[in-house]
Amino acid sequence: MDHILDAHGLEPPEPLERTLDALATLKNPSSVIATAVVGLSNGRITVEQDTIQNPTVQAVCGTDSNAAIGAVRIEEFIDSFYDETPEWAKTSICDNDYSPALVGLGRRLATVVGTQCLAAVPAGCMDPSYAFGQVPSTELPSDVASICAPDCTVELVDEDDAHLPVVACSPDYEGGHPAAVDENLPQEACWHVMYNTNCAMPCPEGSVELGCDPDSNPWNYPSRGAELIVSRRSAPTEGGRIAATCASYHLTETDCTDGLDNDVDGRLDTADPDCAAK
Repeated sequence: MDHILDAHGLEPPEPLERTLDALATLKNPSSVIATAVVGLSNGRITVEQDTIQNPTVQAVCGTDSNAAIGAVRIEEFIDSFYDETPEWAKTSICDNDYSPALVGLGRRLATVVGTQCLAAVPAGCMDPSYAFGQVPSTELPSDVASICAPDCTVELVDEDDAHLPVVACSPDYEGGHPAAVDENLPQEACWHVMYNTNCAMPCPEGSVELGCDPDSNPWNYPSRGAELIVSRRSAPTEGGRIAATCASYHLTETDCTDGLDNDVDGRLDTADPDCAAK
């Protein structure tokens, strides 16, 4: 077999598509988490001549003794797994703090392995923690905070993009909260909402200056702990996903002078610590 060499006698790298195709035969790309801490190039590199006129790729960050070269192929590899690459998926190795990448990876991992945190506070379940027997996260009256009966539309979407509507679980079976896999389920699948601490981050990255404080005013991002669970008679097949839309409220007070409790946490306008930073 003939080898194609570049001007320096080196074999060109294998096409990225070949690597991705091989990986896809081993694992559905939707179940793969791709992230990297590298020298970020934004798709561009600079080449200059060194003291003896040899071409040298220039560093994108760092110092002469600890410099990072742009990782163009790695960045392209990461981008191939996302319609829109999240910021945490590509982190500069020259950053002083890698925690945003770790937080983003943790949330993505939770999603891939099955945690379905709702994206906002669900109407009808404004204090999931209290509703499921734990400490309240709001100042709502107990008769309101203790209820968790959200209004959601849920569908199972298979790898061919076929949509199957899912009904809410009946309170007459397992109190409305059956296990994720229950062979005795009255129907093939049903949905319900539970409390999950992983869906109640005290303060999301970058939120402190917006009024969030992990001790005195936690927002419990993104949904005060509300997790959507789809229970099924058998384990889900690879490649499917859950599509859900729920009536919801904002996580924080959005208008501090309108006389409304926008985030439905029992604190009105300026009585809500969210307004302290506005």
